[in-house]
Amino acid sequence: MVDFSAILVCPVCRSFDNGNLFVSPLKTSPVGLACPSCNASFPVVDETPIVLPDVDTWLESELISVVARKDLPNHVFHRLLRADTPLRRDHLRMATYNGGGRSPLHDWLDETLVKIDLPAVDLGCGMANHSRSDILGVDLDWTMLQRYNGPKLVSDVLNPPFVAGQFKTVLLLNILDSCKQPFVLLQQADALLATGGRLILSCPFSYVDHVTPPSNQIGEDFVTHFLRQRGYALTVKESNWSLKPNDRTIVNHRCLTIDAKKSICE
Repeated sequence: MVDFSAILVCPVCRSFDNGNLFVSPLKTSPVGLACPSCNASFPVVDETPIVLPDVDTWLESELISVVARKDLPNHVFHRLLRADTPLRRDHLRMATYNGGGRSPLHDWLDETLVKIDLPAVDLGCGMANHSRSDILGVDLDWTMLQRYNGPKLVSDVLNPPFVAGQFKTVLLLNILDSCKQPFVLLQQADALLATGGRLILSCPFSYVDHVTPPSNQIGEDFVTHFLRQRGYALTVKESNWSLKPNDRTIVNHRCLTIDAKKSICE
C-alpha cells in the first residue's frame, strides 16, 4: 500500500511567494488526509485519496458513482445505468474501451514497460492500458479509476499534488487529446519527471473541440519539438489502437508512441 502522506502536497495552499514555491505535505487524519497549513481535508474512499482544490464540487458531480455498491442487484444497477448520470457515462466509456480488445498499442506498452524505474505515475490513467500494478494511477473518473490495477489517486492531472522531479517514470497514454490543456499536461509531466527519467507517451491526436478547444490543440510535431528542446532523447514509433463504441462500429486509431529519456544535463 502506498503511503500517500509521504508523496502528496496540498493543492489548496500551494503557491508562489517572491519566486519561491510554497508546498505543504499532507498528513494522515481521521478523515483521510489533511493539510496542517490551511486545514483543508481530503477524504480517502476505498483506499483512494481524493485530492483536489475543490473536493465538494467533484463529489457533487460524481457522488452516485462513488457511493454505488458493488453488490447492487442487477435490476437496480441497470436502472441506474439508464439514468443520465456519471455512472452511465462511465460504463458506456468502459464498454467502448473494452470492446476494442487487445491492440498493437498494448503490445508496445508491454514491451516498453518490461523494465522501468520506480516510482512511476500514469497521468490520466483511466482503467489502464497496461497490466502493471506498481504504477500510481491518477484520474478524475471514479468508476474507471476503480478498475485500475495499481495504487490510485483522484486528482487533476493539470494540477497534480506532487513536487517537481518526484517520479523516475511518467506515463501519458492517450490523454493529451482528451484533456482541456494538453500543453499544460505535457509541461506537468516534464516537471514531475526526475532528471534521467523516462517519459512514455502515446496519442492518436483525435481531438474533440468541446473537450479540447481548438486554440489549445497541439500536434505531434509540437510535442516532439518541445521534448527535444527540453533535452529528451526520443524513440518515436506508431502503433494502432482500437475502440468499439457499439456492436456495429470499430474505430481504429494510429497512435504516435514516444519513449523519451530526460537528459541528465539540462
